[in-house]
Amino acid sequence: MQKDWKPLTTSSFIISGSDMYIQKTSRKLVSLRKRTKVLFTMSQPTPPAHNPRSIQLDDLSPVVQDYLKAIWTATEWGAAPITTTGLAQRFNTSKATVSEAMRRLSHAGLINYRPYHPVTLTATGATHATAMVRRHRLIETFLAKVLNYPWTQVHTEAERLEHAVSDTFIDRIDAYLEHPKHDPHGDPIPPMPTITNATQLSATTTGEHHILRVSDANPTTLNTLATLGLTPGTQLKIIRHTTKTIKLQNSTGTHVVSTELAAAIWLLN
Repeated sequence: MQKDWKPLTTSSFIISGSDMYIQKTSRKLVSLRKRTKVLFTMSQPTPPAHNPRSIQLDDLSPVVQDYLKAIWTATEWGAAPITTTGLAQRFNTSKATVSEAMRRLSHAGLINYRPYHPVTLTATGATHATAMVRRHRLIETFLAKVLNYPWTQVHTEAERLEHAVSDTFIDRIDAYLEHPKHDPHGDPIPPMPTITNATQLSATTTGEHHILRVSDANPTTLNTLATLGLTPGTQLKIIRHTTKTIKLQNSTGTHVVSTELAAAIWLLN
């Protein structure tokens, strides 16, 4: 007697055997189809990289602008290029998040990136990073000189404002301030170059020195330095240097500071 024909299914290819064998073989065929789909997806051509010359600063998101600025400033005073771990710590995020962002920036032609290696800027990335640094430091200077912000607050305020202003606005600030060369913390305002003959107080043992700049990374440190009169443009004399403390003299008197605090002060050689 002729049997009715049924549409073929995955399990129909098994002519004999138990139901378990049929189900197992069915799963294998489904798995094979999934692997084939993955291989096909991976074989698709990678989209062409962006032309970095076509990317303007205001086309970049605030997060990207911050990444470029952080990569640039990391090496400004002679330190090694920053790593993804360093960026993750800087922005309080995961290394996986930073790595994905770096891959995208590399594809856009803004950075040079290889996994487990430090990150550096391309020529286009450096141009945008320098523009962001200029924005930040001119805003800091405007807040301090015109609006009388204390130098402990200008950094945080500039971080907020720098993403919202235009280049025209920044140029107007620059002209109004008569083209300042340094921000309130002593950092040069681009296009002023970074001074290369500078060393940290913590690494200097003797002599009289001119304070060139102080790190603005910690408001508490800035408050302490201001109280001691250790600000850019002032002079100091090192009296005694040990592994943990430095005894020094300046216009406000004689002070003993920790080497940790001294690391925030850069001296002109």
